[in-house]
Amino acid sequence: MAAKQLHSVLVSPGFPKHADDTTCLPFLQDLVKGLRTMVQITIVAEDHPVQADYEWHGLPVHTLRKSASTFGKITARFKLAATLDEIHRQKKIDVVHVFWLNWAAVQANQWCLKNEVKMVLTFAGREPQLPDAWVKRFHAFRATTIAVSGFHKEHLQQRGFCIDEVIEWSVPSFAVKGERDVDFVWCGSMIAVKQPEWFIQCVAELLKKGWQGRAVMIGDDPTGKYKQEISARGWQKRVVFTGLIPPNEVFAWMQRAHVFVHTAAYEAYGRVLAEALANGCKVVSTPVGLAHGHHAIHTGDSVAQISQLCWELLQDTKEIIPQAAECFPEQQYAALYKRLL
Repeated sequence: MAAKQLHSVLVSPGFPKHADDTTCLPFLQDLVKGLRTMVQITIVAEDHPVQADYEWHGLPVHTLRKSASTFGKITARFKLAATLDEIHRQKKIDVVHVFWLNWAAVQANQWCLKNEVKMVLTFAGREPQLPDAWVKRFHAFRATTIAVSGFHKEHLQQRGFCIDEVIEWSVPSFAVKGERDVDFVWCGSMIAVKQPEWFIQCVAELLKKGWQGRAVMIGDDPTGKYKQEISARGWQKRVVFTGLIPPNEVFAWMQRAHVFVHTAAYEAYGRVLAEALANGCKVVSTPVGLAHGHHAIHTGDSVAQISQLCWELLQDTKEIIPQAAECFPEQQYAALYKRLL
C-alpha cells in the first residue's frame, strides 16, 4: 500500500495572483514548486491577492481578503480559523506552516493548539525589529521555529525568540553563458531599508577614481526618485535602469556582470546574494543576512568601503565559479514535516 501523502497548509501574507506572476515572492514560489513533489500543498494568502479563491499551477489558493475596501482588509483578519476549518474538513491537515510572525501566525497557533495540529513558523524578514509586545505573544506559541540564516537566528535570539533550526533560501547554480560586459549590477526593491542611494553614491565615487564602464540598477522605483536622480546626474548611458523585471531577466543581467552590489541596511537572508553567487558574480555587500561571515562575499559597512571593494574586484580578472548550496529548502522542510509527525 502506498504511504499516505502528508498535507501541509502554507500561510503567507501574499502569493502570486496567477501562474505568470513571477515577481511576487519568487523564493516562496520556488519552495512550493519543490515541496509539491514530496508533500500535498494547500496555500492560504492573507492579504494579497485581493480576489476569489483560485488555483496556481494546479494548487488550491485560499484568499482571506476578497475585497479591496477597508472593511475587506479588516474582516480578512478574522477568516483564517474558518478557512483552516474548511480545508481540514476536506483533507486532514498535518502541518500548518506560517511565513512571517504576524497576526496570522497568532491565529494559526491558536487553531493548531485547538486541533492538535503541528505548526512550523518561519521567521522570514525583519522580525528582530518588531516591538516587545510581539516577543511576549510569541512565548505562547507551540511551534517549530525557523530562521533563514545564522545572522537572522542570532538577531532573533537577542530579542528573546527561540529558534529551533536554520533553513536558508538557497538556490542551485546556473549555466552561465556569454561574456561579462557589465561592471556592476544592483537589484532590489527601491525602498529605504535597501538603501539604493548607497549604490548611486558608490557610482559617483567610482567615477572619481576614473571608472568608465557600465552599471545596471534593477527593481521597482515606485516614486521615480532614483531614476530621476540618475537622469539629473547625466548618467543615462552609464547606468541602465531596468525597473521591475522577471527573475529570468535578472539572472541574465547577473550573468553579464562582473560584480553584484548589495547595499541593504538589513536582510534576514538576502536571496539575491545567493542568486548572484550562483550566477558567477563577485559579490560586495553590507554585512547582513547571508553576507555576514560568508567566505565568498566581500563586505563593507559604508559607501566608501563598498566603492573601494567594487574598484578592487573590478581589477581582479580571475573568473568566479558559480556557487550553489548542497541542500535546498524544499528538501529540508519536507524532512522536517515528517520528523514532526
